[in-house]
Amino acid sequence: MPVGEHIVLLSGVTAAEAMTSHRGHFVYLSSATQVSLCDAAGNDALVSGVLLNQPASGEVAEVATFGSRGVLCKVDGNAVAVTVGGKIKANIANTGIGLQTVTDTDTSAAIAREVSTADDDFVKCDLRFGTLSI
Repeated sequence: MPVGEHIVLLSGVTAAEAMTSHRGHFVYLSSATQVSLCDAAGNDALVSGVLLNQPASGEVAEVATFGSRGVLCKVDGNAVAVTVGGKIKANIANTGIGLQTVTDTDTSAAIAREVSTADDDFVKCDLRFGTLSI
């Protein structure tokens, strides 16, 4: 999977669950050495990064934790259109896929660099964690 320049990776972690079809999804550090999908209440505020590979349970997980120049994030642009500069959060209702947020109480995980109106689309994002202020 091509990634841009200036990417910081989380090292020494494995997948706590099968993530063989979850490249580009948001994950969180569920233990000192494992990452899990952001797919439950509260996990969206714990985002550690974006999954760059497709590991089986127990395999090495490649996770981008910070990056500019376009980390590929999987988004649901069909549910909420993704716009350039839009704040992207982990959608816990859809296994940590990205969703553009419009509320001031959501924790954003990335800033979109491309547009999307399709489900399961990949868009370039800059990883930036924080709370959206409107």
